[in-house]
Amino acid sequence: FRRASDFNLARLRTELDGFQKADALILAEKERYILASETGVGKSLEIIAAAEYLGVNKVLILTTKSSTISTWDEEIRKHL
Repeated sequence: FRRASDFNLARLRTELDGFQKADALILAEKERYILASETGVGKSLEIIAAAEYLGVNKVLILTTKSSTISTWDEEIRKHL
């Protein structure tokens, strides 16, 4: 497992906090992981960071009905 402090993504516009780096690394390195943090802590950013770190183009996101496709489009445009 890599150290969260070494997690750096040049394309990401938003700086991740320490706990966000740790979560993004876990997402990137585990085969399965449930990211169930509270609302407003930056889960979208963590997922975007993990996907960018892995170089993947497609990610399956299971979410509530209230978190629409437009929300994800906005988040991606904001952080990348």
